[in-house]
Amino acid sequence: MRNAPKRTLALVALTLIGGTAMSDVHTVLDPEQRIITNNDLVFDLFNPTELVVTAFTPPGGIGQERENTMRLSFRELGGAPIGLITGNLLPFFPPTPFATPSFLGVGNPLLQEGTWLNESRQWLDPVYEIDSGIVEPASYGQSGSQGDFDLLTFEDGDVVLIGYAKSDKSMFGYVQIERVSTYDWKLNGYRFDDSGAPVFMERFAVPGSASLLTLGAAGLLAGRQRRR
Repeated sequence: MRNAPKRTLALVALTLIGGTAMSDVHTVLDPEQRIITNNDLVFDLFNPTELVVTAFTPPGGIGQERENTMRLSFRELGGAPIGLITGNLLPFFPPTPFATPSFLGVGNPLLQEGTWLNESRQWLDPVYEIDSGIVEPASYGQSGSQGDFDLLTFEDGDVVLIGYAKSDKSMFGYVQIERVSTYDWKLNGYRFDDSGAPVFMERFAVPGSASLLTLGAAGLLAGRQRRR
């Protein structure tokens, strides 16, 4: 029994360096730490091996967007903050389950760290308009002092997590972004469990950040203890 803590620490270390042999949880990092909130990029949410980021050219268009992706737009308009976090559009009359994500639909979506993602949570789902055949993607927004979140309440260096799921709740995950300035946030990466198991929302390690590495190790250890 005295060797148990060492085995646990070894498992944590393997997870932090990318080992997934004993887990269905995938953590996919953005090595470029690029600014993701300029409404010009979309990124895949369920790719287990690599971060796929593609250009978004407004106004996009029905059937022209990658499936199960997220796009963010934070900016100032008339001195007030305007924010959008949205899933992708789909072709007309798409098959089910819809290949555009659901978002966590309770409370402030940027303040859900330390909670579990599972089917019992309240979800904001894509909405199908039967007459037009259009699926309205799930989205969060802010306009001035109104909306689902408030960009003005964060400080430079703050990290937030955005929970998401496949529209049929067969997989759960979250995105981690970090504030550089009020409207510029960089993408750290995302994490999801391809087995469909619940996912605990905790910060994960980012290369070059000793503080986040420590948080990631502690969080993974705590997560394993919770499951026992």
